[in-house]
Amino acid sequence: MKRYHPMRPVIVLLSIVCILVLLFYAALFFAQKYLTSFVNEEFEELSFTSMDISLFKGEVRIEDLQFVNEQVTVYAGAATLMVKPAEIFDMVIGAKELSAFTVHAEEVTAIQEDLTLHLTLLDVEVTGRFLLENFESSVITHVAVQIKEGLTVTEENLLKVLVGELRAEVFGEYRDFASLDSVQELLEATQEFYLDAQTPEIVLSETVREELSVKVPLSSWLTDEESFVGENLSLSLKFTDDTVEIQDVSLSFSILEAEGSAVLSPSRPMQMRIDLTVSSLSDAIRKELNTILMMFFQHIPEGAFQFTLDTRDPVSPPLIRFSPM
Repeated sequence: MKRYHPMRPVIVLLSIVCILVLLFYAALFFAQKYLTSFVNEEFEELSFTSMDISLFKGEVRIEDLQFVNEQVTVYAGAATLMVKPAEIFDMVIGAKELSAFTVHAEEVTAIQEDLTLHLTLLDVEVTGRFLLENFESSVITHVAVQIKEGLTVTEENLLKVLVGELRAEVFGEYRDFASLDSVQELLEATQEFYLDAQTPEIVLSETVREELSVKVPLSSWLTDEESFVGENLSLSLKFTDDTVEIQDVSLSFSILEAEGSAVLSPSRPMQMRIDLTVSSLSDAIRKELNTILMMFFQHIPEGAFQFTLDTRDPVSPPLIRFSPM
């Protein structure tokens, strides 16, 4: 009869723990090797100085990222890719598909021809079906973007577009997105779009303002630096087969504060309906527009007003109405 050893359960437990620890580090090792190999093979234009993987969090952090191809150059001080931890472990045992991922990037700069984009913080959430062995055949169904302290600059600093914070969401079904090379193709794949921008601002260079003052001397508001400083800009778009519904429009700039909606038809661009409630309009713009509108027996009233434009009936004259509130 074998004698029971009191330490036997402890030894068995420690052995199991050791095996699990070894398996964990083996999984971490192979996951890192697989991800590094996958990035190097699938994204030859991508380079970085270091990659750290946290399996428990489902995170991959890349330092000093650089992406360069013929169309665009992108730099980021740091970027973190986050996926479901379970899908990271699935990759170790042979899975080749992801259902969603999130990217958090800091100090991002993108350069394309004469445009430069700089973002202090960028967060992107993407949902769909991503095939790791054939990434171009993946399907995207939802993208959510959040930007903080964004700046877009044109060549020679002729125009700057700034935003304090921006949130955008798009829903659709984007297949073979590498071949989407036109705005029309992109719109056809889009179902809904939402945008909310806080403290947007457009800054014209001194050169542009001088040219405008010569070409349109009566439109002094175009050269006023305060004209295009805003508090917010938001809207939502819904796409059907033949119409684009623009809803929940809200914009607040020093020259214009308004809310409203519109219905457009891409196939019939001259047929539309626009409804705007204008609570504030620059006196300079009001005066300039009234000079033109008087030729059509129209007039923008003082104070707040309702604006309606309807050109959807091809056999009737366009409906244009300015109604005081």
